[in-house]
Amino acid sequence: MLEPQRQLPWPSEASTDMNITIALVEDDAALATLLSYNLSAAGFEVEWVRCGEDAEEKLLGTAKHDLILLDWQLPGRSGIELLRQIRSTEPTERQPIIMLTCHNNSENRKRAYDLGATDFIGKPFSLHALMARITSLLDPQLKPAIAESR
Repeated sequence: MLEPQRQLPWPSEASTDMNITIALVEDDAALATLLSYNLSAAGFEVEWVRCGEDAEEKLLGTAKHDLILLDWQLPGRSGIELLRQIRSTEPTERQPIIMLTCHNNSENRKRAYDLGATDFIGKPFSLHALMARITSLLDPQLKPAIAESR
């Protein structure tokens, strides 16, 4: 299971003005609640989407999210199908996408990367590792907010 978040990777006071939005596409309510809480505490705006059909409606054709956390196994439409659609649709074709999945093997990892996943994290995962990867992917956007807080 996930480790509880003990210390955020950057000051949360500065994060409130970041205006960085993350789409969290996850059907597991407990995991989504934990991730939403920690991402919000770190200053991100989080939009939780629970199923593939809703994700398709909210994500395709708009680049309003700075990053997408996408579960592989979703009801309705799979995360891997959504990944394929997102990558073939403007303006979402270049958005950072981190796949979150219990399908953590080299074949699935390769498939996700081949379809355009920016990163791949197998479940269970460390919350610290996820936050570090998000920070790394959004680094140019985060630097001004981090610098202002110091």
